[in-house]
Amino acid sequence: MCGGTYPMSDAVHIIDEKEWIRRIGHDSKKNGIPLCPNCHRIFDEILRPYLHRALQEFGARDLPDSWKQNNKLTVVDHNIL
Repeated sequence: MCGGTYPMSDAVHIIDEKEWIRRIGHDSKKNGIPLCPNCHRIFDEILRPYLHRALQEFGARDLPDSWKQNNKLTVVDHNIL
């Protein structure tokens, strides 16, 4: 998304891996996008929830549950702080 190149890009799951496997039965390269670490985080934390809200408002059905909110746990989520 940003145009940056990294020796090893992150592999972001478009649909949360667990949700994809539950519905399809196995993971797939079709469910991934290579992104830099910053773009990966923006996709997970910002873009997916925005897309979910817009598509839901538009009337789309059967949207991935994992798109409703950021699906990544943080240090705060683990009560480490």
